[in-house]
Amino acid sequence: MARLKLPYKSSVPVRFIAPEDVLNENALDNTTDSATCSFKVYDPGKDELLTAAGANPDVILNVTNAGVFQVGDVIEVDLDDGTVHDAGAIVSLDAAAGTITVTTGLASAAAADKRVRVRLGGEITMSEYGTAKLGSWDFGFIGILPSDHPGLVIDQEIDIEISFVGDPGGGLDALDIICAVIKPLEDCREA
Repeated sequence: MARLKLPYKSSVPVRFIAPEDVLNENALDNTTDSATCSFKVYDPGKDELLTAAGANPDVILNVTNAGVFQVGDVIEVDLDDGTVHDAGAIVSLDAAAGTITVTTGLASAAAADKRVRVRLGGEITMSEYGTAKLGSWDFGFIGILPSDHPGLVIDQEIDIEISFVGDPGGGLDALDIICAVIKPLEDCREA
């Protein structure tokens, strides 16, 4: 898979262009959908699975490869109810035992094979621009990945996951993923 090159130590606009609800055949926008659009940045090299079920308030999690993680990594866990739990930072790990200990216990049940991954920095809110219209590329959502976003170093591969969450429907209406790698500015200009 090809990865977009993003310049190191430069703020980068992240765009979700012309999102549409394919099921209802309409352009997704904040006004009619009372929605939020945001993105999070993840480290694709630290994306594992639970090897044993967890429940509220477990802080010790069994994972497929604890050795890829580091103390201080911020962890998210997919729960059985379809939500994502912010488990806080890893405070200790035991690679031989396949466990990590996090600061915030699970909010509810998570079955074996649920995703456990490292989030880099916090969630970034995106703003709508243009007028929502089906088939138009002149509208969408934009947010800035700041130059000082945590965890971004040269040659770091990242996944930027954009979520458009509608209300009152209360579910995920759209999702987009941008795969990128952080490069020195001169490398980005050559691309």
